[in-house]
Amino acid sequence: MSAKNKTTSKAAKVREFTTSDLEVKIAALRAELLDLRIKQGTGQLENPIQLRHLRRDIARHITIGAQKKAAETAPAGTTGAAAAPVDKPAAKTTAAKAKSTKAKKTAK
Repeated sequence: MSAKNKTTSKAAKVREFTTSDLEVKIAALRAELLDLRIKQGTGQLENPIQLRHLRRDIARHITIGAQKKAAETAPAGTTGAAAAPVDKPAAKTTAAKAKSTKAKKTAK
């Protein structure tokens, strides 16, 4: 099994948690990260890669928690980018700016 498949299955398992379960799990992971950092400072940490894996697990839990909260607050029937309301218009592209500038110069 490749590393990518392991990560995907972890994310799938995390998505099964409720938002309150995720918050509890994030707090537990942060406490574990603190313990590992203390061990690293005292030279007792045997595998420093554990820190990286734990930080990524925390980030994964936070990301999925944010996605769940966004899905809960989104209007019914919307998904993806349509779920987030956008208040400002799209920015002009470089080509549109150049065309606008050229039109202004020829108008003078």
